[in-house]
Amino acid sequence: MNVLDQVAGIIKLNGIDTYEPALRITSSIKPDLKPSHIGTIFLGFTFIMCTLDVASRSLINSVGLIIPCFRTLQKMTNGQPLLDELPYFLIYAPFIVFHGWYGLLFGWLPLYQVWYLLLVIALQHPTINGAQIIWNLIESHV
Repeated sequence: MNVLDQVAGIIKLNGIDTYEPALRITSSIKPDLKPSHIGTIFLGFTFIMCTLDVASRSLINSVGLIIPCFRTLQKMTNGQPLLDELPYFLIYAPFIVFHGWYGLLFGWLPLYQVWYLLLVIALQHPTINGAQIIWNLIESHV
């Protein structure tokens, strides 16, 4: 468990160790298991899956579609405007449609699926807001 504590500290997952519902779940599995251990194992497993290209397409679709759709659904139920979500879906659509071609062109690169996943996260992450940046570049040239 010491190694998991060190890795969780490096990737800054120690903050979830104080979250009471997560503590109850992990302590019911094993008394000395922490929520940060579960997060570290999950992130390591995800990295290995993407690296080995096993189920990476499902993971990318989950991150690329399910999370933004859930965020859009939350905005719909709260009565917030939805137009700020449109650039993401317009930028991400070619990634879905032409993924086979991207795979042929760039699939030979080491860690291609990991970089693709990181790009999808950057496009939809609210802090980075990569889709809006690309949308503004396209809009300024049209």
